[in-house]
Amino acid sequence: MFSKMKKKREEERKALEKAHKIKVAKVATASVLAGTLGGLLGGVLLAPKSGKETREDISEFVSQKGKALSEGSSNLKNKAGDSIQDAKTKIKDYFNKKKEEIDSSIEECFDDVTHFADNSDAEEASSDEVSKDFVESDSDKETEK
Repeated sequence: MFSKMKKKREEERKALEKAHKIKVAKVATASVLAGTLGGLLGGVLLAPKSGKETREDISEFVSQKGKALSEGSSNLKNKAGDSIQDAKTKIKDYFNKKKEEIDSSIEECFDDVTHFADNSDAEEASSDEVSKDFVESDSDKETEK
């Protein structure tokens, strides 16, 4: 029982150490990013160019990236539209093909049923003739008696 409690305390201690290490790593990463950003901002603001020139450069850079992003999104939109239209066409063609196959199958079934019905009528007619012949032959035999 004591060994279980001791083992449990050891696991809790290891979990706390791990959590502390993760927290320290997060703080260190945030500090590095903040320092980098501060250095970049300070470098831009303290550059040998005048403030007006720096602002113009920044404005031009942002404008170029905005245009590039706009063109990229337009191209993406056009490609997506083309892809959607191609997919619609393919789906429509597929369903039209399947509809034609089903129509053809229905037509074949209808022809088979019609052919069967015609043959059944012919068989009924011939069986009626056989029945008439049988009845006539029976009546002929009775008259002979």
